[in-house]
Amino acid sequence: QCTNPPPDSAQFAFAKEYTGECAWECVADSYLFNGTCEACPARSTSPAGSVGRTACACAAGSAGADPDSCAECAAGKFKAAPGSDACQTCAAGSFATTLGATACVDCEAGSYHDGEASEAACTPCPAHSDAAQGSWDATHCICNAGYTAAAGGQACAACDAGVFKAEAGAQSCVSCAPGSYQTASGASTCVECPAGTYHNGAPDTAACETCPALSSSAPGSTDCVCDAAFSGPADMACVECLADLYDDQDRSGGCGAGVSGDDCNSALYGNCAASSRKRLELLVPELAYAGVPLEVVVRKRDFYDQVVLSDSTSSLQARLVLGAEEAQDAVSATFEGGISSVMQHGEAVFMLSVKPTFESWDQSSGQTVLYRTPYVVFAGLDSQTGVAMQSPVTMLNLSSGALPVCPRGYMLDLDQPTELGVPASCTLCRQGTYSLDPLAGTVPPTPSCLACPAGGSCFGGADVQFAVGEWVQSGGVWELKACPRGYSVLPGKNESFNQALQECRMCGTGSECDADSCIECSPCKPGRFKSSVGVDTCEECPANTFTEVTGASSLQACQACMKGSTTLGLSGRSSWSDCECDVDRYLVAVDQVCMVCPVGAKCADSAGTCALARPDVGCAVGAGEIIGTWERRPSGEFELLACPSGYELVKEVDGEFTHNVQQCRACSTELQYILNPNEHQCQTCPRGLTCHGNHVTEPEVANSTWVADGEYMRLLDCPSGYLVVNSSLDQQYCKRCEALTYSRNPTDGCSDTFPPCGERKCQTCPNGAECIGGDHFRPLASGSVWELLPDTGSGSQTFRVRSCPAGYILVRSESPLSDTCVLCPAGRYSAVPAQFPDTLAVPLAQNALDRCNPCELGMNCSLGGSNISNLPDYWFVLPRRREVTSSPVIKTYRCEPGACLPGGECSEGRTGILCGLCAAGWARAGASCKSCGTAAPKVYQYAALGLIIPITMVAWYFISWRAFLAPEEESGSRGLEMANPMRCKGVQWLVAKVAQLFLDHDVLSYAKVFISFFQIASTFDTTFQIEWPEALRTIWRLGAFLRLQVMDLPGASCIAADWSYLAVLQAYTITPTLVALMLWVPVCLMLASRKTGGKKFKKVSDRFYFAFMFWAFLIYPNLAIMTLKGLRCTEVAGQDLLAVDLRAPCPSNSPGSVEFLWPLITTLMFPVGIPLVVYYALRSSGIPGLAKKKVRDATLKQMILKHRELSVHMVETKIASRLNLLATAAPESAKDPTRVVFERVRDDRGQVSCQMLLNYFQNSGVFHENRDVFESMFQHYCAADSATISFEQLEALFSDIKAKGRVMDEFVTCATISNTDLDRLVHFRWTDMLDAEENHETMVTKALRKQVEKAKRASVQGLLDGTAEHRKKQRRASLILQHRDSQEDAEAIPSSASRSEKLASLLEIGDEMIERSAISLPMLSWDADSADPHERQAVDQFGFLFKSNRVQVWYFEILELLRKFLLTGVLVFVYPDTPEQIACGFVVTAFFFILYGKMNPFRQHGVNQMQNISMLTQAVTLFYGLMDGMSRLREGQSGGTDNNAMVFLLCFLHGLVFVLPLDGMFPFLREKFVKTIEAARNSLFPPNENESEAELDGKDSLHPADESGRGIDGHRESIADLVVGEGVFEREGLAFVASLRPTSSAFPPASGIDSPPQGGSAEQAIHPEDVAPSFAPPLETLHISNLKYEPPDEVRVGVQGGEASQAESGGLMC
Repeated sequence: QCTNPPPDSAQFAFAKEYTGECAWECVADSYLFNGTCEACPARSTSPAGSVGRTACACAAGSAGADPDSCAECAAGKFKAAPGSDACQTCAAGSFATTLGATACVDCEAGSYHDGEASEAACTPCPAHSDAAQGSWDATHCICNAGYTAAAGGQACAACDAGVFKAEAGAQSCVSCAPGSYQTASGASTCVECPAGTYHNGAPDTAACETCPALSSSAPGSTDCVCDAAFSGPADMACVECLADLYDDQDRSGGCGAGVSGDDCNSALYGNCAASSRKRLELLVPELAYAGVPLEVVVRKRDFYDQVVLSDSTSSLQARLVLGAEEAQDAVSATFEGGISSVMQHGEAVFMLSVKPTFESWDQSSGQTVLYRTPYVVFAGLDSQTGVAMQSPVTMLNLSSGALPVCPRGYMLDLDQPTELGVPASCTLCRQGTYSLDPLAGTVPPTPSCLACPAGGSCFGGADVQFAVGEWVQSGGVWELKACPRGYSVLPGKNESFNQALQECRMCGTGSECDADSCIECSPCKPGRFKSSVGVDTCEECPANTFTEVTGASSLQACQACMKGSTTLGLSGRSSWSDCECDVDRYLVAVDQVCMVCPVGAKCADSAGTCALARPDVGCAVGAGEIIGTWERRPSGEFELLACPSGYELVKEVDGEFTHNVQQCRACSTELQYILNPNEHQCQTCPRGLTCHGNHVTEPEVANSTWVADGEYMRLLDCPSGYLVVNSSLDQQYCKRCEALTYSRNPTDGCSDTFPPCGERKCQTCPNGAECIGGDHFRPLASGSVWELLPDTGSGSQTFRVRSCPAGYILVRSESPLSDTCVLCPAGRYSAVPAQFPDTLAVPLAQNALDRCNPCELGMNCSLGGSNISNLPDYWFVLPRRREVTSSPVIKTYRCEPGACLPGGECSEGRTGILCGLCAAGWARAGASCKSCGTAAPKVYQYAALGLIIPITMVAWYFISWRAFLAPEEESGSRGLEMANPMRCKGVQWLVAKVAQLFLDHDVLSYAKVFISFFQIASTFDTTFQIEWPEALRTIWRLGAFLRLQVMDLPGASCIAADWSYLAVLQAYTITPTLVALMLWVPVCLMLASRKTGGKKFKKVSDRFYFAFMFWAFLIYPNLAIMTLKGLRCTEVAGQDLLAVDLRAPCPSNSPGSVEFLWPLITTLMFPVGIPLVVYYALRSSGIPGLAKKKVRDATLKQMILKHRELSVHMVETKIASRLNLLATAAPESAKDPTRVVFERVRDDRGQVSCQMLLNYFQNSGVFHENRDVFESMFQHYCAADSATISFEQLEALFSDIKAKGRVMDEFVTCATISNTDLDRLVHFRWTDMLDAEENHETMVTKALRKQVEKAKRASVQGLLDGTAEHRKKQRRASLILQHRDSQEDAEAIPSSASRSEKLASLLEIGDEMIERSAISLPMLSWDADSADPHERQAVDQFGFLFKSNRVQVWYFEILELLRKFLLTGVLVFVYPDTPEQIACGFVVTAFFFILYGKMNPFRQHGVNQMQNISMLTQAVTLFYGLMDGMSRLREGQSGGTDNNAMVFLLCFLHGLVFVLPLDGMFPFLREKFVKTIEAARNSLFPPNENESEAELDGKDSLHPADESGRGIDGHRESIADLVVGEGVFEREGLAFVASLRPTSSAFPPASGIDSPPQGGSAEQAIHPEDVAPSFAPPLETLHISNLKYEPPDEVRVGVQGGEASQAESGGLMC
């Protein structure tokens, strides 16, 4: 019964009773405020007994920042409990569709929700799928039974017929089990096959199949069984069983049920063979327990190991035996229960319970030992046959040893309580007990079941259940480890353990356990109590009460707080200090009293909180702060001791201290100041100060000086640029100077007394300065110097200019206002400062610019003044300090391309003068510096260079010592069989093939041109100061290796990085000399041993000459440029330095020094000496004379051929000419013609048949007409009765024919020609023939030309090889046809002349004929196998120099050395580092390009072509460099823009130099490529066969229409070059002889020249007899297509010295 009623029964509710006096609290959803309960705002709530509005919080389903902003949760969100938390999105798998939800509802089965707030409802699963309740993802939708999908959430498809899915899930459909089927789709089960059908589980079969004939099946069968007496494999026809399965006496007896084959083994009874032998099979469990029944199956099987299903009457009995002996054993084990059974369908089942005898057991280890392992055997009488049956003896594997002896829940029941030799069995524990260990027990060592714990329920065996607590198995018993909240574990931790007494007991009064896992209960803490027994925790003391007692058991233990204090609504307080004073009071702890807060100690919050109650004696954040210094007295009260600046101290009323009125009163801010807050009054703030209502004042002008004077602040001084104004206290301030004026003395015009200062003006700003007001005076020219001088006119200080920085001209006159510094304009500069009155000072500004210097080449003066910098690739030095005139004082120098950067910087890795030196760690490689990396890699660099030594030794051996060490006979061999390494014939064959390839294609010539090109081109980067494209530099760096620029290699350049140029030059000049000496050593040894007469010495010396010349060829360009660079100097900043090494002075300044003499001497030795040595070698070996002799002999030969052509008359002469032509066409034409013919016709025995020889002559075209003349001559030497002809007879036949035909032999030379033949040639009328060439052009010539034009249109392919010059000669030679019948002219040379005079006159005529193109010389070459020993020796020794060249230009290598000397050496001194230098190089290259183009120095056309391309590439490269250099000169910098098209052209031309050697050496690659292109062209643009003659007549010429568009040697030939006449022409080893001659001097006039003669045909065949064969007969028909006239006489073509190319149809066919 409450003694105190509630204040308002509607708002207050009963809380608790405290001894008759009740505590009342506000109901839920309200709070206590000022003694009344106020309702919480809408959608907010509070618990009952809440105090203050802050107790209200947004209710469940609503959220907001404060109670006034609570709003309902949106759809899809919820809020489960009241509080300030925000609404949460429903978890995946749940949803909320209404506003203000307090919980989300799980998605129904068959739907899901992925947690997206935008989706308020759940999404249904796809058809035929389902999901569990609360699913949150589409993958949770799994297909129903009978349907499947690749993954969850995807569309489910029905299982096909023949497959099914029994359960819902993600698994796939599976085939029906064998013996079942399903024909419908979407099935969840399969149907059992009916009887008479079967299904073997085949995946492609949906329905069951009917059994075959003579077979049957039970329902659900996987196959069919043949009927009785039939057998057969599955799925096949059943066949009848064999006879031996039946009774021999009566087949129709009971044996009729038997079957044969693999399945003929199920006889039922009788004396059949199949049933006469039976056996028993046992199926015994793998493990059994003592006394626990085990199932043993006994099956009866027949001879074929099949169960005899017909036996259901035979009886069997089990007995225990010792083992294999089958002796009875009643000691080790006994049976319990039945031991007999009757068979059912051939099978008997026994439930045996065996009690064994245990020898020992151990409870601690849990191990048991059987006395003996029991064995069992089954026996009985076969009721079908009366025969006794017995099974094999089988062991019963009873559990023992380390295995549990009994199953879980059993205990080992001993017949007697002993440890040894006692029978025992496993017994199941009864209800109320349990067993975890069969050997454990309450009375050790006898095993027994354990009593059930007090806190559990035991249902027998091992089945134990516990209501509460954490139980674990420990040592075979259940042990209680912990209890839930509010419980304690019994027995306690201080009591002895008893497993039967274990339970969880609730805590008593005054104690609790609030942990999740409890062991024991603890007493209630201070501030809490518990008055009853139970699982509840201790209760808190109510609000405004406290208790300090531990273990309180009633509410009376809670005491009320002291007066004027509360616990702020908190319960469970444990001390009086938890009772806090009201907010407007503070605690006096000594008296435990809450004092009223003074006025100055209250905070600025709405409750007026007392700051003195806080430990820090201050207000909370945001509640303001209290002013002044407060101190607590010993009595516990606070006193205000002092106030801060700007405040007055108030703590007395009527002169007495009053506790409650203490405060600090503030002065007015900004308008007042106070110097001493406890003594002075607030003062008005002056104009020049900024006041803050306290003692702090700030001057309006920084650095102005103010001082305190009593209670006032006074202005004494102002900073520079201001005037002091202090005429009154209120108007004190600093007046600032205006713009365009300045002041450096703020007290100008003021007296020393105070207050003295009024208003005045500042100084005017001069022209050369900037004045923006105040004391700001900034010279417009940065770095100019101005001095402050007294102004006599005003008495103030004035600035005057004293000096101007570099780049300016000083202007100063009488007036200070005109002082200024004038900046030099763009394009001009001044490098030194201007000083008054000495340097660059003028009185007028208009004269200033004349003193500036103009900008020089390589300088950037675009900004004017002193802003000068070098352009890229330029370098300059600033001048010494001296008087500057209008002339330039700075000189610029060109740097190497890319070396100098703008601003005077060097590119990476460069340093020094002109940035021409490589920095430390860098080394020069060509025209650039390359990084050498760290010191460690130098070891590898030395190692790499060290490889040169063994390579050099190996090369030295093969070049010099191999022939020296070889035996004499091997050294003299000219074949490929050398020393022992070449003995292998396979290697010999390979080397021979490679050597033949090199010889056939003249690889050495290509290599010389290739190397020469890169030897010269690789010097461009260092010779010319051009920034070449990086692609070219990369190619040239590779080519530098070909001129042995070893120091440019990465390793060598780093090793020699610190060497001087002299050291490098010495290395480059000494090394070649040493190599030459090394090559000479074997020759020297043989000379010393005087072994100079044999072939070995010749071979050794020949190799030396070849190696020496090749070595000189390799080293010459590099030595030329290196030695001459050592003499070129340059001037840099007044110093003469070596241009190639700017560290060294100019050598020419010290003529006697090594630096000068070494390059001078080596220049004479190498660049000058090597060409002289080459010339001497050629002269000494007689090369000029040999060349002259070969030219004379060739001229004589051509005159003989021309004489033969123009003097043939009689039949014998025609035959002789054709025989000669036949011989000369052979590759072995150097042999005797008779020998050539004889060797071709002879058989394997070396004999020549007369008939064979006659057929050969006939097929070869030796005679065409006048066959009888030839046969008469032939039969004279080869009689009809003779089968063979001898060589002597054939030689006599040839001599007879030549004698009768007066045919001269063209194989004679100037030395061997007979006097008779010489006279015939000398007296021949050559003059008339030449005059006829000058004066006549007959109708025949015009007609022939017309026919040639028509032959063009017929696309007759090229007959002849030759250049344009050759074609010109052949056109002129066509006129000779008019004089074929001319007589010999005997008037030219008198008969009395000597042989030499005749020969000289004849050769002069020949030279004139060659000049007039009446005859032409063939391609002359050098022969290493020549009959002339001088030629052989010259070719063997110095053939490297001239063998690949035409004989007429034997001196070509000397010209090449001259070209290399000019381009690599001499050019270094010609206009160095200028475009003129490049122009000179271009002129030299162009000159040699034209010269070589006219000379065609090489025998091989491909080599000449490559030489021309390489020269053109160098010329175009230099032209590009010239244009680039001129562009940079015009722009005054090194930039220049790369022409991408030009760079591509240069790279393409350089690539040609790589490709052309392959094209020349391997022409089949080119032919394959050209044929492919031609085939593609013809497929795209087929030729027009109907092209009219009018169109063709309008064309100048047509080229042969072969696939390559070229003639025989690759030249494009015009059909107009068909030869009228006869001649022999050679090119690249291919000789061509052709003649085209008419029978009369002109066509009949009636026929005209535009119409063909009578009898013309569209296609005229030429007889094979008129054509000399190119190789062995027979020769096929030669024809010309579309020939519009009939050849009057003959057209004859022959090939010499090589194979003729086969032309396509429509042209010339051979």
